Amino acid sequence: WVSSAAAAMKVAAVYRAVNLISSSAAVLSLQYKRKNRAKDYFVLDETEGGRQLNYLLTVQPNRRMNAYTMRKYLVAQLLLQGNAFIYPIRSSMGKVLELVLCSPGSVTYDVYTNTYAIADTTNGIYESVIDSEEILHFKNMCNDGGYWGLSTIGFAAQTLSIAATADAETLKRFGTG
Repeated sequence: WVSSAAAAMKVAAVYRAVNLISSSAAVLSLQYKRKNRAKDYFVLDETEGGRQLNYLLTVQPNRRMNAYTMRKYLVAQLLLQGNAFIYPIRSSMGKVLELVLCSPGSVTYDVYTNTYAIADTTNGIYESVIDSEEILHFKNMCNDGGYWGLSTIGFAAQTLSIAATADAETLKRFGTG
């Protein structure tokens, strides 16, 4: 039975579903907008910071990947891991320079202090305490009040396991009369 995201991706139907969903989501455009309070609608942020964020969201979020690839892998992580994290790399002045999609399993969350820690060897990010406002945490469905997302694959495996156990128990009971 499927016990991990890597094992799940070896199943052709799972691989295709994750690829299709993540590719479909990745083609959707993202734009950083601000609210025009006078006219009560959102407009593209044309400030220097807004233009920089729009470039990161639509063209090249970091040196390693383009915007399509980052969005595709973000959705794939949500489906397979339940959580995905984007860590904004900032200049000494606070300007966002890069958006880095953290490697699966490299980020931990402390529910009591509402802080995160990153130990990501792939991206070379090591931070022991990160306030929740300093990282983007994307979560799949949660059953803990919204703190940590559940993997779609894990949830499906759990559901199918329960169904298989119920079927086996039903067969056993009917078999004995």
